[in-house]
Parts: sequence; structure tokens; C-alpha cells
Amino acid sequence: MQKLKILLPGFFLVFILLINLTYSQPKDTQEKFSKVRINVTNPGDFKRLGDAGLFLDGGIYKQGLYFETWLSESEIKMLNNSSVSYEILIKDWMEYYNNLPKMSNAEIQKSLEQSQAIYSVSHSIYGTMGGFLKYSELMNKLDSMRLQYPNFISAKFSVGTTIENRTQWCCRVTKNPDAPTGRPEVFLHAAIHAREPEGMECQVYFMYWLFENYNIDPLQLLF
Repeated sequence: MQKLKILLPGFFLVFILLINLTYSQPKDTQEKFSKVRINVTNPGDFKRLGDAGLFLDGGIYKQGLYFETWLSESEIKMLNNSSVSYEILIKDWMEYYNNLPKMSNAEIQKSLEQSQAIYSVSHSIYGTMGGFLKYSELMNKLDSMRLQYPNFISAKFSVGTTIENRTQWCCRVTKNPDAPTGRPEVFLHAAIHAREPEGMECQVYFMYWLFENYNIDPLQLLF
């Protein structure tokens, strides 16, 4: 931990929250998604999928047996055209999601109390998407951070858009964030992959830890 204490002073952090998540900006017509087990047993099966326009970029692969992933209705049509056999494990993602168990208010409150007691972080990072923050909720968090801690975080600003035209948001975290510092920068990145909100949640929590522990925790020597 001594190295951390030596390295952190004199730096400021650049937080990038790449909002290119599949759930971030709902489209007017959202396709139904299903969990599918595709019986791919050899390279030829993958080629048949590719020839049909279906490319698998994420899922569970058991070599020589199957590939499990979530596919949209249009992707399942491609799968049918490939003639590779498959089975539907979960027919409707939204129905499945809505029936998942959710934390009670008492459980959330207990978690917040533990966060305060162990890490001295009192702010909640819970959202309404299975506990994770939705796009609008994350934007509200960044705006409220700026209002509450204007000496530590800049207003969010865009650094461009993704290939699907989703805004990539950035903010600076340092003492007096609106003034040029000339100091080294540490780049922290979150939410780059669709369906992976955990990194974004960790980053938001770390930001709150920095703000709430300034001049309190001896490890918080960032500014």
C-alpha cells in the first residue's frame, strides 16, 4: 500500500463512461431476445453460421458440444437459415428478467449501512435494472456528483459517439477540476462492453469513495 500512497498524489483521473450498453438507449421497436443452445460440434458448423450472417461474439462455449448465448429474433432467423440445430433454453429475456428475485428495501438499506461502516461511502449506486444503473440514472448520478462536489469533479462532457451513435461521456476528477493542472493523468474506463454494467458500477462507487473520504482516509491522497 505504500507504493499507492507515493504514486497517487499529483495525479488527476479521467473517467470515461462509455454508454454503449445494449440497455442504455432503448429503441422504439425492441426485438425479443431468447437464450439459445446451438449445437456446434466442429468448425464447419461455425462456418455455416457465418455464411448465414450470424457471428457469435459472446456466450458459453463447450468445445465439441454447444454454444449458449442470447439471440434476437432476427438473429434466430439467421440461425434457422444456417440449418445448424439448436434449442431454446429461455424463450423471452424480458419475461425472465421481470421474474428474477429482487433485493428488498431492507436488504438495500442493510447494504448501504455496511458500505458506510466499512468504506465510509454513504451514497447509493443502486439502480432499477436488476440493481444496476440505467442510462438515465447514470447521467443523473454524474450531474448530482457535479452539484454536490463541484471542487472535485467536472461537468460531464462528450468525447464522441460510438459506431451506433451512442454518446461517450467523460468527466475529470481532481481538485479544482475546471482548471488546467499540467499533472499526469490516470485514465479509468467503464461500460465499454454491452451487457457488462459491473465495471461502471465499480467506477461510480470508487468516485464516491474519493469524494467522501477526501482529507479523511489516509489512502485518499489523490488530490
